[in-house]
Amino acid sequence: MSSTTNSTTDVGFETGPDNIHFDSPKVAIIGRPNVGKSTLFNIITDTRKAVVKNQPGVTRDIIMHPVNVWGKQFDLIDTGGVTEADDLFSKLIKEQVTDFLFSVDFIVVVMDGRSGLIPEDRDIIKLAKQTGRPMLLVINKVDSVHEDEIAKADFHEFGLDVIACSFEQRRGVGEVLEWIVNKVPEIPPIISERVPKVAMVGKPNVGKSSLCNNLLGMHRMLVS
Repeated sequence: MSSTTNSTTDVGFETGPDNIHFDSPKVAIIGRPNVGKSTLFNIITDTRKAVVKNQPGVTRDIIMHPVNVWGKQFDLIDTGGVTEADDLFSKLIKEQVTDFLFSVDFIVVVMDGRSGLIPEDRDIIKLAKQTGRPMLLVINKVDSVHEDEIAKADFHEFGLDVIACSFEQRRGVGEVLEWIVNKVPEIPPIISERVPKVAMVGKPNVGKSSLCNNLLGMHRMLVS
């Protein structure tokens, strides 16, 4: 797994090193705030790219990093926490994630095993199912292997593959990675060519993020 120095575009969308390719399969991690999405992202990418704090709403931007493991290459994507809160940023994040999910190939939905299934979880699963993409349901914060089946019982109704984990203990992460690798197709080796990078700079609130979103053809940067 790569731990190469990261490069960052303008506020709202962050990429990894130069070996991200637009034709690599895209795997998005989604879920409510503070369920462990960024922790899973950091473990699999072997980076500390996504900020992890014990408070909701830390990740607000879409972060992407390439992963090459067991002969498979894909881009792993961390997203902001989806919630029904009425504040501006929560609404913008939900809109951003909703739009972005239709551009990925696989979805990993992370949920909190301690809090159990709540209405917001149902909304997120419904949202993800609308894309028609293959999905994995990961239940984090299941501290003991003896609690796995109990934790998974609440979530079997959705008809999805379910894995119980404790990201803090690194337990179950291998199963998550195995699910992804088994789903991701093999792609021909790509001859790496350094792609020119374009920086968009300017004063606040002049339309940089809006222009980037238009050029990319998707809502990757928060615009308020």
